[in-house]
Amino acid sequence: MSSGVEQLAGGDLETRVAARDSDEVSVLAQGFNRMAEQLAEDQRRLREQERARRKEEVERNLLEAENARKTQELEEARLFQLSFLPGTVPDDPRFRVAVLMKTATEVGGDYYDFSTSQRGVLTVAVGDATGHGATAATMVTVIKSLFTAADDDSSPASLLDSAGMPPVLVHRPSEPSVSEVAFEALPLGR
Repeated sequence: MSSGVEQLAGGDLETRVAARDSDEVSVLAQGFNRMAEQLAEDQRRLREQERARRKEEVERNLLEAENARKTQELEEARLFQLSFLPGTVPDDPRFRVAVLMKTATEVGGDYYDFSTSQRGVLTVAVGDATGHGATAATMVTVIKSLFTAADDDSSPASLLDSAGMPPVLVHRPSEPSVSEVAFEALPLGR
């Protein structure tokens, strides 16, 4: 029994002490065996917990890296979108012009611009592409290109030819539903 106890004390949790009789030594041997089984089980459980903790840590690190990457991409897209907006407002003694834009998300379809023709005509463009994210930002890029490419003789109708708004939705507090106001054509443009 003493060699089994020494092996157990040395960390060999697979060691069992032989219990031959029903005397006190045998009871003690059975106690050592139960203790060895419990220690082996505790050690196995601790190893499993450590593996699970490490796995969670790796997954958390991967998630944090992915979030950081997406945050960086969104910031770059936001700065790109803001680069389409004019840096200054027109300085025209006939008008006082001020702007403030606060987007709901990092990237969206908010847009405004100014153009002063050779004849002194101030054209102001204000828009909000439907939705948010890359699709709306792409639409703003297209509109900015069209607005910039327009010459002094372009009419507002020619610029608005492809413009449009999503369907108008109406919610009345007295009704549990939302209804759509149907038009034969887009609310703006043709």
